Amino acid sequence: MLGQHFKMKTAFLISFLLISTVSNSQSVYSISKDYFRTDPFKISFSNFISQLINDPGIIEKKITKRSDSALFYFEGVYKSYSPFFIPVNYCKIILAEKEDRTDDSTQTPFFYYEYQLLGYVSNKDEGLKDVKLEFEKLNKKFSRILTPEEKRELKRNTGVAGNIINYSYKKMAFLPVTLAWASLQESTDYLIAITLRFLNINNSAYLPIPADSP
Repeated sequence: MLGQHFKMKTAFLISFLLISTVSNSQSVYSISKDYFRTDPFKISFSNFISQLINDPGIIEKKITKRSDSALFYFEGVYKSYSPFFIPVNYCKIILAEKEDRTDDSTQTPFFYYEYQLLGYVSNKDEGLKDVKLEFEKLNKKFSRILTPEEKRELKRNTGVAGNIINYSYKKMAFLPVTLAWASLQESTDYLIAITLRFLNINNSAYLPIPADSP
């Protein structure tokens, strides 16, 4: 729905990755710190999961535990939390484990996580104005530390129903951040969404930056 397009580069070898230690104020980590109530990069991954699913400020929780037939999935609604500049009715948080394969000849399977914060806004006219304002504000901020790529519009009934921007960082093996706004079908509501992507390596959330990255 939110166009979470995922692009892998030819080689994805963990042994050749440099785990980023760039200052939070100068990297993609600042987005996690500034917008996500539970920051996966600050604590161990197991503690991050525990804090997220046990957060007393989250209601309407849905959890699917990892098994032989399913990947981990969590979603919930914040009672009052919102980091957005515009007023929102409520925010939803989603953490979903994903499986993909490298696009080289080995087609090596790997797992990563998408961590998504969504703000929902009502009121057809003012709501549309607000989400577009927030989208432009966030894009301006994100573009200072990331490289905007793959900009595209969401179309519905020949009209524009949203916009999506994926961002790259150095030579990272995937696109770590997506920003989007969209109008909800069969509703007068709108949403603004920030999506982060990362790996879980040795019980820590990491961004895969190649060792030869400048």
